[in-house]
Amino acid sequence: MRWLFRIVGALVVASLLLGAALIVLPIILPGERIAQIAVDQVRARTGRDLEFSGDVSFTYWPVLGVTTGPVILGNADWAGPEPLLRAQALTVGLAAPDLLRGKIRITEITAQSPDLHLATRAHGHGNWEFAPPASPATASGPEARADGHRAVLPILEKLNLTNARLTWSQAGADPRVLDGVDLALNWPEQEGAADLKATIRPAGTPVRLAAQIGRFASFLAGEATEITASVDAAEGQIIFDGRVKVTGEAAGRVTFDSNNTARMMAALGVAGAELPKGLGQVAHLSADMSFAPNGPIVLRDFAANLDGNRLSGAVNIALSSPPRITGQISAGVLDLRTETGSGSAIDAPKTEGWSDRPIDASALALVDGAIDLTVQGILLDTTEIGALRANLSLNKSRAVLDLSAAEVFGGIVKGQLVANNRSGFSVRANVTASKIDTQMALSDMAGLKRLSGRGEARIDVLGSGKTQAAIMRSLSGSGSVAMARGVISGIDLDRLMGGGDVSDGTTVFDSLNASFTIRDGDLFNKDLLLSLPNYRADGEGRVGLGARDIDYVFTPVALRANAGTGLRIPIRIKGPWADPSITPDVKAVLQQEINIDRDEFEAKVKDKLREKIKPKPDRHGNRDPIEELKDKLESEVKKGLLKLLRGD
Repeated sequence: MRWLFRIVGALVVASLLLGAALIVLPIILPGERIAQIAVDQVRARTGRDLEFSGDVSFTYWPVLGVTTGPVILGNADWAGPEPLLRAQALTVGLAAPDLLRGKIRITEITAQSPDLHLATRAHGHGNWEFAPPASPATASGPEARADGHRAVLPILEKLNLTNARLTWSQAGADPRVLDGVDLALNWPEQEGAADLKATIRPAGTPVRLAAQIGRFASFLAGEATEITASVDAAEGQIIFDGRVKVTGEAAGRVTFDSNNTARMMAALGVAGAELPKGLGQVAHLSADMSFAPNGPIVLRDFAANLDGNRLSGAVNIALSSPPRITGQISAGVLDLRTETGSGSAIDAPKTEGWSDRPIDASALALVDGAIDLTVQGILLDTTEIGALRANLSLNKSRAVLDLSAAEVFGGIVKGQLVANNRSGFSVRANVTASKIDTQMALSDMAGLKRLSGRGEARIDVLGSGKTQAAIMRSLSGSGSVAMARGVISGIDLDRLMGGGDVSDGTTVFDSLNASFTIRDGDLFNKDLLLSLPNYRADGEGRVGLGARDIDYVFTPVALRANAGTGLRIPIRIKGPWADPSITPDVKAVLQQEINIDRDEFEAKVKDKLREKIKPKPDRHGNRDPIEELKDKLESEVKKGLLKLLRGD
């Protein structure tokens, strides 16, 4: 709104100066003389040149007043070669009753297709702030007021601009251009309020502005004036109620309501403002606002409702490109889930595989800044985060979240999370975690539920891609985990050693330690160490983070078996995360621990059996007796192994 107030003030000032200069005994003078008087008057009042390239004449109908052809009002010498104002024609209306009494009062100015160039210097001085040559006459006389301010302009009842082009240039910033501007100003009483209505099209879609400015003459003179203003754009509205100066200074209460923030911001000329769900697709905000030229917009005591998420705090918004936001924000529980449903994110059903839906990270480019965050909790598609204290910094499409402490998976996570969309989208996590519920963490992040207990972890991982699946397939990094007492479900080492089913039951362990590296979406581990009262277990292999599969050899060691020297039983875990196969390698045990080759052993037994047992025919013909005894042989081998493992 600040630039709009400056534009309105400059338009009124320039138009009134032209109108006042033109209305100098026009009734009895020819057009050429009227034009020359106007040129002299404008130069005397502003120090600027005024040029006419068409006729200047007095009219009686349809407007009582003066009409001109093309007109140009010169610019300040520092503001560039373009004139301050250029118009195809001006019509200046007069009050007939006043004219009959010998008084001249301008009631209406209409500009056809005006082109206005406004500019400010680094210290805030505008090219519409005229500096006429100093003289005694300008310090006193009929234009001076008792309060020391000069009322240099007569009252203007109406100002109409149609199809205007406005160019706004601030020192150090690229010019902003608005085409197709329509503006109507009604100012019926000199000491009263003025009503302003305007339509602008920053991005082609009409944006309608309306304002009532109290004591408009004081506003034009540079004084702070009461104002109520609104901006209606697409599916949203901004309302401001406070005080404002023509220079753009403002203070008051502002409210922002939008049912579609992306459409509203696009209509205002801010492209790419498609916010993620939960961060303001539908937004309602109110705050005490103050602003000074070349300073930030200051919002205090603000309250926001973003898609049902409530936030409060205080922020400063620097009007740079992009805007820079600094401040402090606190919130309750933020729901950032992209999927519908009110259930817990942890309990929500999970689809098989990583998502191939494209990730839209364009919102990272909307603002820069640094914000201190205090949040009671965050709901995500895959998990829930508890109380969080962090600092969020954004710079050129890169967001860094420095976690002081976050309650995640029942423990505390500290470290840094990065999302970078400068040249393709990438994410990085460099965090440490303590007292984490391992089953909750693995279930939410990877769909694994077999390991449970409290653990410590360190991880530094980087991934990139346009989808979640691509990121998971690209992961690289390293880390480590350490757990005290915990449980592995699906494997019962006591039952295995006692001859039971390996794929059933649970194993309770005393400690677990491992480190790992990650390459191309695969996690590799070589040093897993699991400690139990009567056993220990080593592990090595690959966990496919991208492919969601596993190929891992888990090797329990019976410490008291084999005459106290211990016995190893490799167990291979292989297949998809959802349903991997778990099988012991009995052949490896026979070969490595008791030096028996199973194939050789079976061959010798078969030879002895063939010597002593004659084949018995069945309905399909003779059958090898070995086939009949195969199941019994497998059973005997297992019994012998288990007897050895028990130390019998």
